[in-house]
Amino acid sequence: MTSRDRRLAAQDLRTRIAARADRGSGGEALEIIRREPVSVLITDLVMPGMSGIDLLRASRSLSPETETVLMTAYGTVENAVEAMKQGAYDFVTKRSSAPRSCAS
Repeated sequence: MTSRDRRLAAQDLRTRIAARADRGSGGEALEIIRREPVSVLITDLVMPGMSGIDLLRASRSLSPETETVLMTAYGTVENAVEAMKQGAYDFVTKRSSAPRSCAS
C-alpha cells in the first residue's frame, strides 16, 4: 500500500466515523448494523432506551465479527467484567473534565 493509498483509506475511515457519530440510541445503532457491515462499534454504557451492555449483546447476535468498545463515566469493575464476558473488545473509562484538587 502506498502512502497515498494509506491517506485515502484514513480519510475514508474518518468520513465513515463522522457519518456514524452521535446516533443517539442503541436501537438506531442496531438498525445500521442490520443494514451494513460495521467493523467497530463504540458506544456509551449509559444511553436512552438501552444500555451499552444490551447493545453489545444485540450487536454480537447480529454481527459477531463487529468489535465493540464500551466507554463510560460510570466505570466499575463489575461493569467492565460484564462487558468483557459479553465479548467487548475493550472497556474505557472516560476522564472527568472537572478539575481535581489535592489537599496538602
